[in-house]
Amino acid sequence: MEFERDDRFLRDLNPDLHFKRVDGGYRLTSAVFRDRRIGGGFYACSVDSERLAGDRAVASREARGHGSWGVGRITLGAVREIGEGDVTHDPEPGNDAHCTLTVRGAPARALALACEVTVEPTSERWRGEFAR
Repeated sequence: MEFERDDRFLRDLNPDLHFKRVDGGYRLTSAVFRDRRIGGGFYACSVDSERLAGDRAVASREARGHGSWGVGRITLGAVREIGEGDVTHDPEPGNDAHCTLTVRGAPARALALACEVTVEPTSERWRGEFAR
């Protein structure tokens, strides 16, 4: 499967790891895209292709047990330009939209800043610390 620059990918946002308080609000940290080290200065994480997941994209992420987590969105263009990485289609049982996003370690923070938070977390701790 080939993806285009404007293809968008969804990432689960852990309220305990992926947010940092700044100026009365928050920003995403580089941990968003640094789940596991794969060598050569690159990291990998799981994302879902929004195009392949279709209308059920956010609902399917919540159904996997991350209902109190948030959801972020990033484009392939940003991954390639800012993160010096790529996205490959990597279907899993029950999730044909699953992909693996790779990013160079150093630009991961800049990529996190380009990630749009589409659904904010709802956990008690997150609301107490970050909700506006």
